[in-house]
Amino acid sequence: MGNHDEAGRRPKAREEAAMSLRAFFSTVVGGLVLLTMVSATLLVVLTTALERMASTLSESVEGVRQAEELEVDLLVHSRLLTSPGAPMVADPSRGRSPPQLEADLRRQMLEMHAIASTREERQAVAEVQQQVFAYLAAQHAPLGPGVSPAQHETSAMTSLNAALRSLERLIQINVDQAQEARQSASHWSEMADLLGLLLGLLLLTTLGLVVFWLRRFALRPVTALRSAMAGFGRGGRHLRAPEEGPLEIRDMARTFNEMADNVEDVLEQQRAFVADASHQLRNPLAALLLRIELLALELPEGSEEIAAV
Repeated sequence: MGNHDEAGRRPKAREEAAMSLRAFFSTVVGGLVLLTMVSATLLVVLTTALERMASTLSESVEGVRQAEELEVDLLVHSRLLTSPGAPMVADPSRGRSPPQLEADLRRQMLEMHAIASTREERQAVAEVQQQVFAYLAAQHAPLGPGVSPAQHETSAMTSLNAALRSLERLIQINVDQAQEARQSASHWSEMADLLGLLLGLLLLTTLGLVVFWLRRFALRPVTALRSAMAGFGRGGRHLRAPEEGPLEIRDMARTFNEMADNVEDVLEQQRAFVADASHQLRNPLAALLLRIELLALELPEGSEEIAAV
């Protein structure tokens, strides 16, 4: 009965603070789902950023290529007009005539304007177009009165140098954009490595906590319950299971303890009943034997009554 009273006085605070296995695994699964969603979101953001930087880098490289090609075509055009009969070591014109070169210059400037991605780059391309058109206009300007061929050539070369300076500025803008995109890509790569390391550590920590919780708060109470049940079956009627761990295991331990208390109460009642019955049977029998002995003393020896008793 003392064990039953002690079980009735067990604190309720620990029971209220306990977590069920269903709630625990629901929390763990929810945390893993949240971690997966965060990882997927970060991966999408990282991929988008790297794709944007790769696009910027590709556009910058293409802008540099077109600007350099435009420079070469301008120089070849100037060489063909100023020295039409002079031989060239290499033929950058690829057999094109000055009108064909001019058509290619206009086409290249339209392509450069189409791939310009920033406001500064578009302004530089507009300046290049203005300077190139000024150069072509100076080349095709007729010789006026009082204007010598040398002056005409000097005016054309001045416009050409201005166009080449504008192209160099445009090339520098594209190079700066490419370097900035490369630095940003390196920064995002380092951030991705750090985030991957943190997520990996977080995942390992979560798994470690799950294993620790299962070992400390789930498996140990199950082992204690099994030991108490085995000991009770071997005759240890005083053994009880500790009511700790998840709610499901606590309910099992409480049920076992209540069953053990009931069995012990029944056994105590049986022992009390047997002791009382033995006592009740023992007293009348002793009195009956005493009376028989007294009667035997009163009867004469050899009496048939004595022999029958």
